[in-house]
Amino acid sequence: MEGSFSAASLWLPLPVHMSDVSEIAKLLWDEWIPGNVRRTVISGVSSDEQQVDPDVVRKLVAFLAFVHDVGKATPIFQDNPSHLSRNLDRMLPT
Repeated sequence: MEGSFSAASLWLPLPVHMSDVSEIAKLLWDEWIPGNVRRTVISGVSSDEQQVDPDVVRKLVAFLAFVHDVGKATPIFQDNPSHLSRNLDRMLPT
């Protein structure tokens, strides 16, 4: 329904977002990213001497997705005003 969103429904806690993003990255890796792209990424993290296991690369992709917003947990980021919405800082619970 239009207008039925509360301020709390506009955001997810950072750990929940991080977990969600990691799971989506795994889903994208498994179901959407073409095989030739996966092979290119795997060869990019492998060396001439050793091929990295594809499951290890999948876990690396999930980890990188998981930590991509970790800087948002720092005090310097938390003290910044929300530039995307002038009203967001007033709407979000503190």
